[in-house]
Amino acid sequence: MGSDREKAEKTLDKAFQLYDANQFKKAGKYFNRAGERYFELGNEDYRTVIKCYFNAAKAYNQEENYEEVLENLRLGGDTALYLNDFEEANRFFKNGIEYISYLRKQKDQNYYYVLFSTLSYLCSFVQDKKEKGLILLKKIKPKVEDEYFKESPLIHMVTDLTVGLRDTQVKYIEKIKKDFEEYEINQIEQYLAKFATLISEIRLSTKPKISIERKEYTTRDLINLELKLDANKLNKITEDQFYQYEPNVLLLNEIHITLSDNLAITEKPTLPAEVKAGEEISFNYVLKPHFQLDEPFIGPTRIECELDEVFQITLENEDKLKPIILSPPPSLDISVDNLKPPLIGKTFPYEILIENNSEGEALDLKITAEFPEELRVIRGTIEKQVYALKPHEELRWQISLQPQEAGDYTIKINSHFQDPDGNEIENTDEFPFSIKL
Repeated sequence: MGSDREKAEKTLDKAFQLYDANQFKKAGKYFNRAGERYFELGNEDYRTVIKCYFNAAKAYNQEENYEEVLENLRLGGDTALYLNDFEEANRFFKNGIEYISYLRKQKDQNYYYVLFSTLSYLCSFVQDKKEKGLILLKKIKPKVEDEYFKESPLIHMVTDLTVGLRDTQVKYIEKIKKDFEEYEINQIEQYLAKFATLISEIRLSTKPKISIERKEYTTRDLINLELKLDANKLNKITEDQFYQYEPNVLLLNEIHITLSDNLAITEKPTLPAEVKAGEEISFNYVLKPHFQLDEPFIGPTRIECELDEVFQITLENEDKLKPIILSPPPSLDISVDNLKPPLIGKTFPYEILIENNSEGEALDLKITAEFPEELRVIRGTIEKQVYALKPHEELRWQISLQPQEAGDYTIKINSHFQDPDGNEIENTDEFPFSIKL
């Protein structure tokens, strides 16, 4: 092994010497050969391999040998794929696109534009940034002959991945598996394509689900929300020979639940959290409704995950829950007060206080006071009627009473009103009254 490393080191040293001597063609060959030799030493040297191919491309660029520039940038990106460094791989593929226009033949330009933009798209896809990949593809499309672009199997794969997720249709994933042999890419690039397909299948089969305890709530209530994620479908992927991969753990980093403006989260789970293939995990939230809204909603739901600490995945469910938020039924607090000590045969003021300490409006309010015969009403009305008593408003009035004889009596205050939804509410409050000799 030591002699192989020495050969790699000597080849790389020679490459730098040639480059410094402006012998760029030979330098490119030596950088390329050094990359191959370091690659054979194992993945501990892959970072060096990447640098070798980058320098090879740099040397060939000096010679304006753009096909070699592209091939070495492809090798550098592919080596980064072996390290699961998709960001670095993407830099190589996107860098390569800048040199394609220098190729003399249109057919070569067609090939490399489609290849490098597809590889860049796949790198973006497994990082959960597919929109960036699509933007790049739209940018290079005018540079490729229409017929070539339309008929390219790689473009078909990108379309199937995109449409499959958009339309939530597994049939597009199955089409990719069926057509996979048509994709003219090497082994490590196939690895990348398969994992993009794997991520699509996971997104389509593993969706978060939310539920609440009932349909109707008032603005006084708390809403208990449960979110469940079932990872049992990952076991099916393990059995699929196409992938030859066994998903192990989903790391849930962030959960986003879209809420209407009248709802707020007051309690939420602690993240990150893990769920293993074949298992289920649930989270509990508490929501507070603050006011009524015509169409309140909970959802869509989105979970940002990592699969086995390598691939970025967003699990989504566009479904919405639509709870009905009502004002709490109004309730009235009724109290009474003797404003002067009551004496037999003497008139004294008796006050009735009606308070709406609730959040609901009391409509068509009618209050009736019932006094025993022994308490004669001298002045004032025993009935009050108002159109509405709003939250935190009060109604008070006085009645002049005259006790006729000693005894223990009961005064009744009857209330009748409607809540904002038109429901009738009736109540009777009783108050003791004593008069002594």
